[in-house]
Amino acid sequence: MNSRIGRFWPASLLLLFIALGPAAWSQFQTPTPDELKMTTDPKYPDAAAVFLNYEMKTENQVGYESVYARIKILKESAKELATVHIPYRKQTGNGGIAAISGRTIHADGSIVPMNVKPEDLMKSKAGESEIRDVVFNLPSVEVGSIIEFYYQERIDNHEGYGLDNMGSRWVMVPQWEVQRAYPVRKEHFIFHPERNELGNSLMWYTNLPGGQKLQPNAAGQFDLALNDVPPFSTERWAPPLDSQKYKVIFYFTGAVSGQQYWQTAQESGSKKWIVLQIRARRSSRLWPASWRLQTATLTGRRRFIQRCRGWITPISRGGRVRLN
Repeated sequence: MNSRIGRFWPASLLLLFIALGPAAWSQFQTPTPDELKMTTDPKYPDAAAVFLNYEMKTENQVGYESVYARIKILKESAKELATVHIPYRKQTGNGGIAAISGRTIHADGSIVPMNVKPEDLMKSKAGESEIRDVVFNLPSVEVGSIIEFYYQERIDNHEGYGLDNMGSRWVMVPQWEVQRAYPVRKEHFIFHPERNELGNSLMWYTNLPGGQKLQPNAAGQFDLALNDVPPFSTERWAPPLDSQKYKVIFYFTGAVSGQQYWQTAQESGSKKWIVLQIRARRSSRLWPASWRLQTATLTGRRRFIQRCRGWITPISRGGRVRLN
């Protein structure tokens, strides 16, 4: 998910970090003898796979987000993890998916590199925005294999590091999926926002093991490292999984507290309701039905007019309005 913010960083800095690719952040690791011969996870004997490592880094000062993963395949059903899907929105400001690399390591230590070019498939389109899915398959995967891959999602550096014609640019807003369907041995998340985002428009929601809290360090960076994260439960009749999973969600808002957020949301919803009424009035076919539905009585009409006051200001007799 992307959000606009107005600040410029040199494109040369972006190109320097991106050119390094996986070598800059997550070298492919040599598996240990225990990892190669592993046939089951002692703590979770029913697990079909184990994430040995998972790393996600979001760098707004450079303009990319990277993902690195090592996964041990323990059962036939987990071989589907060898097909990796990376959904993204193709639009202004998004540079797409790049720097993809991967390999498969068999239990005997032999390595099969990924040499097939990933596919970039369009899922849906609305106007100039497209939902796309980059898909690649790790080769020669079998039970006992370790699959390993890395990729980046980049900000478009066209016209000087993601700048548009209004002088603003796009930044990454990460969501950390801390808990998964499979156990995770080690995971590491890093988010480096710009300084002007901290204490201003950036907020975050956390649901972490033991009620752990998350705060930026002295460098203004969010850093979370966890070991031995259990898989989430999929029991029948359990509450919605997404509400229980360990995760961190970052988001931008003009509110500085929960109370202010809901007050702003309520006012915003009321303004949208008024705009709908005004749009309906512009159509001789829609306005009468809308008027009767929303303000069927004289009292209702008076309330409607009262709610409009202070929120809209007519700027001409042509029916246009301006929200204050």
